[in-house]
Amino acid sequence: MARDNEATSPTELGHLVTYCQNASIDCLRSLRELVTPEPERHVRLPQVAAYPLIRAVIESSSQAIWMMMPEEGVERVARASRARWSEVVSEYELSQIMNRDEPEDNAERLKANARALQRAGSVRKAWGRDLREICHRAGLDRDIYLRGLPSWRSLIEEVAPEAELPARYVRAIWQMISGLSHPSSVRGVAFSKMREQEGSTDELRKVFMSADPQTVAGSLAVAAALFREAEGLYRRRSLTPAG
Repeated sequence: MARDNEATSPTELGHLVTYCQNASIDCLRSLRELVTPEPERHVRLPQVAAYPLIRAVIESSSQAIWMMMPEEGVERVARASRARWSEVVSEYELSQIMNRDEPEDNAERLKANARALQRAGSVRKAWGRDLREICHRAGLDRDIYLRGLPSWRSLIEEVAPEAELPARYVRAIWQMISGLSHPSSVRGVAFSKMREQEGSTDELRKVFMSADPQTVAGSLAVAAALFREAEGLYRRRSLTPAG
C-alpha cells in the first residue's frame, strides 16, 4: 500500500480506501445502535431505517474492494485516479447547483455566485492536472481518469466474487434495499411482514406492517461479507509490495 500511495500521490489510494472503510464502520455502528438500542439491547427492527445504512456499507465496501482488487499496481493507480475524478466532478456539480443564479438574486449575490463557480472550476482543473500527471507517471493513458467510477450495478457485480458471493445475488440484494431506502410502497409491501389486525372485514383489511427479519438479516450478511473482504484486502495490500 505504501508504494500505491506513492504512485497515486497526492490522491493516495490508501486515503480513498480508508475513507470508504470508515464510512462502513460508522454505518455499522449506527445500525447496531438503531437495531439494539441501549440500555436494554433488545432487538428492534424499524420498518425502513436500517436499509439505507446497509446499502451504504455495501457501496462503500464495494468501492474499496474495486480500487484494491487488481493484482497489477498500475491498474490500482488507474482505479484510484478514476475514483478521485468521480468525486471531483460530483463536487463541481454540487457547486453549480449551490451557486446558480436565481431570478431573485441581487447584484451582490450574483457576483458571489460567479466567484464561487470560478473557484470550483479552478479546483476541478487543478485535480485534472494532478490526475493526468499520476497517470503519466504510471505509464497509463493520461486521460484514463476521465472514465470515473463504473455504475454501482457494474461495480457491485464485479467485486462480489472477491468476497466469494454470487454476483447476481449481491446485485439483487443491493437493488432490493435501494428500493427499500426510497419511498417505494410496492417494494416496501413485498419485503415486509404483514399481521392482520382485529376489526378487519371483507371490504377493509387492517394490517400491521413491520420489517421482515430475514430481509434485514440477509442484506446485512452481504454487507458484512463485503466489509470483511475489504478489510482483508487492505491488510494484504499493506503487506505485499505493489506489482
